[in-house]
Amino acid sequence: MTRSSSRLFVASLAALLVASVPVSASARSVAPQAPTAGASVKVVGSTRVSDLGTTLVTVRGRGFADFATGSRPPLAGRPTGIYVVFGRFDEAWKPSAGAPAASRRTVVESQRWVLPAESHQFVDPTGTNPAVVNLSADGSFTVQVPVSAIEGTGTYAIAVYPASGAINAAHEFLIPLTFASLTNPAVGVDTEIAALATYVGMEIAATSKVSASVRADSRSRCRISANGKNIEAIAVGRCTVFVSVETGDTTVIKRIPLRITKK
Repeated sequence: MTRSSSRLFVASLAALLVASVPVSASARSVAPQAPTAGASVKVVGSTRVSDLGTTLVTVRGRGFADFATGSRPPLAGRPTGIYVVFGRFDEAWKPSAGAPAASRRTVVESQRWVLPAESHQFVDPTGTNPAVVNLSADGSFTVQVPVSAIEGTGTYAIAVYPASGAINAAHEFLIPLTFASLTNPAVGVDTEIAALATYVGMEIAATSKVSASVRADSRSRCRISANGKNIEAIAVGRCTVFVSVETGDTTVIKRIPLRITKK
C-alpha cells in the first residue's frame, strides 16, 4: 500500500447487498415428495448484517412436507405452505402456542411465501409474483429476504411459519439476526480485496475464490489492480465495488458503495 500523504481512504460503507442463487417464482407441475428427514431452515453465510442500507439475506430450507391446511382464503382447506419473513419478534411468537399476530412485527415488503405446487395456482395463478416461491419436489427452497434496521422492540430475526392461518409447530423457526456497524474510516481502498471481504463480514474458506468488479460509470472512482487482488483509488468521489466469494457451489456477492476522501 502506498504511503503517500495523498493516499485515499474509504470514509464510509453506504450499504451492503448480499446476493446468492436466483430464486424462480414459476410454478411446477410435480407435487412435493416426502423427504427423509424433518424440516430445517438456515441462513446462508453470516447472520451479522450491516445497519446501513438493505441486505439481501439468503434463506434455505429442506424437508418441508405434510403442510397444514389454511383457515383463510384463498387457501382455506388447502395446503398453505410457509411464510419466510423478516421483522422483530417477541419471546412468545409462535402461532402454534397461541401467540397473537402482534407478537410478530413483520415487514410486508420482506415477506416471501413458499408454496407446494398444488397450491401455487391459487395464490399466484400467472406465476409472476416474485414474492411467491414454489417448493421443490424434494421439499426444499431458497429465497432471498431483504432486511434493514427498523424501529421497535423485540428480536430481529428471520421467521418461518405456516401461512394463511394454518398451525403446524414442526414448520416454525426463528433465526435471530445481529445488526452491526461496518463503517471504519481507516480502511484503505488500495488494499487487498480479500481483506475488504473479511472486513465487511464475508466468510472466506481456504478453498474460496475471492474476486471483485467495479461499476463502470461516471461515478466510479476506483479500479481493480492489474494483479486482480487489490482495489485502487482513482480520485475522490463515490465508487461501487462488487465483491464475490465463491466456495464450492455457493457464491455470495456484496455490493459495497464507497465514499472516497483524502486523508
